[in-house]
Amino acid sequence: MANANVSQAHQAQVPSSAAAQVTPVVVFNNCGYAPAQNICDANKVMRHIRHEQKELDKIHAAAEVQREELRKELELVDKWESEQSRSHENSKEFFESLLVGFVHKELDGTKKKSLHLIGGTAGWSPSRAEFIFPTGEDKPSASNKALLEFIKTNNLDEFIETKESVKWTDLKKKLTASPDGLEVEVNGLKIPHLARKISGGKFYVKIDEDDSTSK
Repeated sequence: MANANVSQAHQAQVPSSAAAQVTPVVVFNNCGYAPAQNICDANKVMRHIRHEQKELDKIHAAAEVQREELRKELELVDKWESEQSRSHENSKEFFESLLVGFVHKELDGTKKKSLHLIGGTAGWSPSRAEFIFPTGEDKPSASNKALLEFIKTNNLDEFIETKESVKWTDLKKKLTASPDGLEVEVNGLKIPHLARKISGGKFYVKIDEDDSTSK
């Protein structure tokens, strides 16, 4: 097999710590290659594949190092944001509390829900009712086990929702198809609009963990 005909490309813009761990980017000109014709050719091609996989592993590992450093930096940013915001949030809540009595007095007996002031508006959002478990359990919902058990125990079947679905895994085992795959049956009954499609296997290359023969 002919030697690789390669040309040096510009190295990608990556952090220096990551670039130091990775072989400079090389663009292969495949005009010097041909499909393997024998086991010797195939083994040479496999060595190239192993080499490229090793470089890919290095790139992914270096990228993960950079991501971890960025995660640490983001954690510091989040901590700084929280610390810097805390005093201002407390001050904001304090000043809001100074408005409650006055706004309540101004709106009492009117249909208004808010009072417009210079620089902003203060008032109360519409009240809404909600059902809760005061003991701190899960919120009431369709999937709440305690509610479901109560409904079932008291035979309140009108409040139980039953969802029907096809047991596809079981059904698939019983299906039979015509030679062309255009007709599919189960127990002798043709299933409308269902067909069988056979996809060709996908070619793959699996790299051995032992790298003693690597390029």
